[in-house]
Amino acid sequence: MIFRYTGNVLGFQPSAKPKRTSTTQWISLANLYSVYILQCTTEKTNRITLHVGIAKDVSKRLKDHQNNKVKQTRGKQTILINHSEPMEHGEALRLEYWLKKQNPETKRKYFENKT
Repeated sequence: MIFRYTGNVLGFQPSAKPKRTSTTQWISLANLYSVYILQCTTEKTNRITLHVGIAKDVSKRLKDHQNNKVKQTRGKQTILINHSEPMEHGEALRLEYWLKKQNPETKRKYFENKT
């Protein structure tokens, strides 16, 4: 399936380069990724951390996290907080990179504004 995508949907600018917002592209749904945020709780210490990642299928990726198939969240109880709208791979990587540099409060606020 193919749909029309015009410009920057997110509104964030993690890089200093200006983005073209009036370009029109045709993108296949198979090539779209979502950025997600998980709340991870360590069982022994009850320490709460946030994990940000990208995936084509967020529900499948969440199951991988919960079944200890992902090294970063192994041994932790994971809860999906939210995820972004589907976007191109490069844009998803830029957003993930930008979010990973932010503090936990900023990460939560970013995803709260998207709902």
